Amino acid sequence: MRWVAFSIVFTASHAAAQPAATPSFTELLTQDRWALMQHTTITPQAPGAQPTSASLTIRYAHGNADTETPPRLRLDLGEIAVHAAGGELIAWHRRDRSRAFIATDRNTTIQQLLARHLPPLDVPPLRWLSDQNLRGRLEWSPEHQTFTMQRGDGEPSGLTPRWRTEFIWTELEPGDPESWSLDSASVLPVASIADLAPPPSPVATGDIFPDLAITDTLGKRWLVKTPFRLDADSAAPGRGRLEAVALVLAHSSTAEISVAAEAVRRARVAIEVRAAEIGVDPEAVTRILARAVTTAADGIDIAAPAAGLASIEFATPQVLRAPSRDSIDRFVRGAAAVLVLIDRNGIVRLATDLSRMTESDTDRVAREIERVVSELAPIAPPD
Repeated sequence: MRWVAFSIVFTASHAAAQPAATPSFTELLTQDRWALMQHTTITPQAPGAQPTSASLTIRYAHGNADTETPPRLRLDLGEIAVHAAGGELIAWHRRDRSRAFIATDRNTTIQQLLARHLPPLDVPPLRWLSDQNLRGRLEWSPEHQTFTMQRGDGEPSGLTPRWRTEFIWTELEPGDPESWSLDSASVLPVASIADLAPPPSPVATGDIFPDLAITDTLGKRWLVKTPFRLDADSAAPGRGRLEAVALVLAHSSTAEISVAAEAVRRARVAIEVRAAEIGVDPEAVTRILARAVTTAADGIDIAAPAAGLASIEFATPQVLRAPSRDSIDRFVRGAAAVLVLIDRNGIVRLATDLSRMTESDTDRVAREIERVVSELAPIAPPD
């Protein structure tokens, strides 16, 4: 049998100006609510080994049986915030409160929820709440603020520790426990804490169209520059040049795709009619290519409404996929679908929210598309 021994050093510091006012560890952790900053340093006990450090913030409120209020915990682990109470754990990225990981088990304690859904955390103040053996060993006082404990699995008391762990705690103001969490009913659930990330940077009109990792139905990458290149390769005398690509990104509904298809069709017809009025062959005016992109994980069936988006025929798929609804949020946050118009230089010229559109909205979007495309390639009368 191999024996493992290690050393733990607990150091507690208090933010009060007067050392005499420093409470004991027991006094602090039995208050109705408390908060601590924990800084952990792990130093391997080997020549030349470098220590590693990390910090987290703990906020805790004791429950009240008379008011049926459960205990409540808030952890801040870098950019990730975690709230646990009443058998529910919620975790979110502190720079994106619109998405969260949510786990519910009404028959578990806070410590059990943490153990099931978070990476292993060594947080002695939380262990103190349920470990009676720890309560007499994590005391601090003005006279004695450092406690050292050496422990091993088994008897070999002479073994050299493999590492040394030092905790430094600083008392913080806990604030109002009602502000520690967010409303789980108003967020988009994610499958795991690993899926939490800061929101991607927004894309505005005039920006370069970003790489959204769009693929076709065969899983091959699709780039917005591809249609323009293929159009140039297949140029024919008297045929108008492709000047814009209209991408319709939709998450879970096909209605918006049909609206966009009709708006693109009306814009194209308006351009052709205006060209004919001044004696220009409609075949020679600017052309628009439109494609549908679904961001739904289960792949909504967009083939039928997407068929209405086809404007010119070459080896470009009509149905595309993007890996995340973040693709939509980058243009219009929270939209169910968005129409993005991109010019030959990859510049975003228009980004329109397609959510909850009516017939009158279709005409408005068509006019916006027509205006932008006409600016890109004005129609001039023949000489």
